[in-house]
Amino acid sequence: MLVPVALARQGVGALQSGLVLTALPVGFAVAATLAERILPAGWGNRARGRAGTAGCVVALALMAVLPLHEALLPAPLALLGLALGVFLPSNNTSVMRAIPAAASGTGGGMVNMTRGLGTALGVAAVTLTLHLVAGGAGITAAFLVLTGFAVLALATVAGRGPAAGPATVAGARR
Repeated sequence: MLVPVALARQGVGALQSGLVLTALPVGFAVAATLAERILPAGWGNRARGRAGTAGCVVALALMAVLPLHEALLPAPLALLGLALGVFLPSNNTSVMRAIPAAASGTGGGMVNMTRGLGTALGVAAVTLTLHLVAGGAGITAAFLVLTGFAVLALATVAGRGPAAGPATVAGARR
């Protein structure tokens, strides 16, 4: 949502903004198809999650500090797509492995709901930041807010989690 707003404020048309923004799903698609071949085979889901989250931090920080120009945005957007493409599958796998098989439907629904809540929180944070901080500084501030969220996410995946193993809940075995 933020990139088209930033580009529109610079007088860039919707078509050109859309083309610039296409770098993000292209990065995601590249990660989805090539991650298994490029990432070290020994990396588990936690390492992939850390790498993906760190990539998000770097991409968002670049967008906060680089001049917001349509020629400069595709690179950090592609990096963001790559990072998300590495993080999301590892996160989904980690969550679903931690849920007993008997509760997998509920767990999958909760993963999807959480993703929707995160999207809504991101849009709300960007919108509030743009409302509170006027002009071009608002765009930079919004990227910094998103970078802050990514840093918090990195802190959560960087911590030590429970030992891997079969999940059990109230006698349900996986």
